[in-house]
Amino acid sequence: DWSSDVCSSDLVSVMDFIPVGTNISSTDVSSYIQAAHDYIVSTGKQGTLVFPAGTYKCDSGLTIQCSWVSCLGQRAKLDFSALGDVAAITFTAGSGNLVAGNPWNQATFVFEGFILYGPSTTTGTAMYLNERTGGSLGGPAHTIFRDFQITNFKTGIYFGNHTYINFFDHFDIWNVTTGIWFPVNDL
Repeated sequence: DWSSDVCSSDLVSVMDFIPVGTNISSTDVSSYIQAAHDYIVSTGKQGTLVFPAGTYKCDSGLTIQCSWVSCLGQRAKLDFSALGDVAAITFTAGSGNLVAGNPWNQATFVFEGFILYGPSTTTGTAMYLNERTGGSLGGPAHTIFRDFQITNFKTGIYFGNHTYINFFDHFDIWNVTTGIWFPVNDL
């Protein structure tokens, strides 16, 4: 169990949300990671979710709101090998909850220092940059993705229809069927 005094700074460790003694490489910790993310969003302040070095078993996909939460991996491997044919990480701006209502505030978002390991080269998407399905400003924009690796997925990075001005630096996509996908979309 956690409380607001556990995570009182702008840096929040996922380890503060994972029960002590949990073997993170063999126990599904995706719900704890999502809870840590959701905690930052609930504060109404931007913050950084820190992943200490190690392998994190994730049997469910994660949703990261780029307006609120940066992700810093310290040589962290997110193991989505049991995930199935869905997105491992969906990056979104949220629906109408942009910081101060300004999409350019996402420019402070960084996703850095991860290895994303997937289920197979015929299944799953590593990074899904969310599409707009209604309303406005549904996808990530003005964001920085750097120092990461994607392997063993059907699709490495899928760009949605409201994803723009994103910066990618120093990354590796290998052993995937499609590295980067820009689908035609009529929205």
